[in-house]
Amino acid sequence: MPLPPQKDTITPPAPSSSPLHRHTGFIIAIALTSVLLVIAAVLAYLSWDNGLRLARENVQLLTAATTLQEQNQTLQTQLTEESNRPGPVPFYYFTSATPFITPAELHATDPVTGEDTVIFTMPDSALYEVIAQPRRWWTGAILIHKIIEGENISYIPFLFDVAAGAELTPAPVGPKLPFGITSVSLSPDERYFAAVYDSPEPTAARSLAFLDTITGVKYDVDTLAGYMRYASSYSDFGYLGDFSMRWIDSDCIRISRFDWTPGISDVTLIDTPLFCLSDYVR
Repeated sequence: MPLPPQKDTITPPAPSSSPLHRHTGFIIAIALTSVLLVIAAVLAYLSWDNGLRLARENVQLLTAATTLQEQNQTLQTQLTEESNRPGPVPFYYFTSATPFITPAELHATDPVTGEDTVIFTMPDSALYEVIAQPRRWWTGAILIHKIIEGENISYIPFLFDVAAGAELTPAPVGPKLPFGITSVSLSPDERYFAAVYDSPEPTAARSLAFLDTITGVKYDVDTLAGYMRYASSYSDFGYLGDFSMRWIDSDCIRISRFDWTPGISDVTLIDTPLFCLSDYVR
């Protein structure tokens, strides 16, 4: 019996590595490298940002330290100036054992200890009084009124330098003072006069001014026209005006102004305006 023909057995070829399989490791390596690069970039940014923040904080600390140093220096300067500041200005006044006979003596009283010292004896037998001892812009000069026997309707002002102890000198403010002691009002700090220029004469000019008690500088403040006046009445003797003026503080003063229109039985108060040194003295 014949043998059956032999069958050919077809053996499938062994699977070979595809391109995808061959490059998988390379792709993974690239991915890992990219991740590492991203991580490195993030860390570098964080490091840069942290360094920038620290640099800014360092600048702020240096600025604060510089400011504190400057403030400390200013404080030290102020403390030095305060320690070198002279003590309070003494209070000055005159006494006379026998007015108009024995010379007047100028006293200085320490406001802290109360110690009283005669610092000067006047060269004549006139009576003297201190008109003004400025509390601000102190120069060592005081304004003095020389009182003579008889009527003293107006001030006879002199300056006296308490530090130098020199002789009396006519005060620059003297020629600018209005007639009558009641025509001026001394400011609380005694640096300025409010001076009223008024009289019963119909054609007289009427005005208000500030006068520096030491330098005599005049600052024009107000002027009246027509029948307006500052006086509510005038005395029979010397025609001194009756003025209503009052300092409300060291800067401002109120003064009354009246209408004297003929034919009106009573003098009429019109207003009481406020005038301040700070508006005129620069």
